[in-house]
Amino acid sequence: MSHNVVDVTFTAHGPDEQSKFKIKVEKTDQTALEKEIETELNHLADVINDYRDEASYIIERDIRHRRTAESTKSRVLWWSLIQTTIVIGVSVFQVWYMRRFFEVKRLI
Repeated sequence: MSHNVVDVTFTAHGPDEQSKFKIKVEKTDQTALEKEIETELNHLADVINDYRDEASYIIERDIRHRRTAESTKSRVLWWSLIQTTIVIGVSVFQVWYMRRFFEVKRLI
């Protein structure tokens, strides 16, 4: 019994990431095997497309979350700088005011 080897190449994510499958096909009852192989290949293609769609969604979601995290980080930095400036300003004002309040005034 002789076998034919059919090479099937598909791309899972990008052109650099290819996987090859070898499927052995017996010459007897060619039509039934062809239908079975075609069914399996269609199922495999559907699974790969689902995987690719899911991977694309995860990548997009990761990019969106990364942008959100970077934006939040930037806002927290600016808010803390503004708070620090306000605290220092209020402290300087209080020191100035207390010195002026307790300053001995000479009337003569």
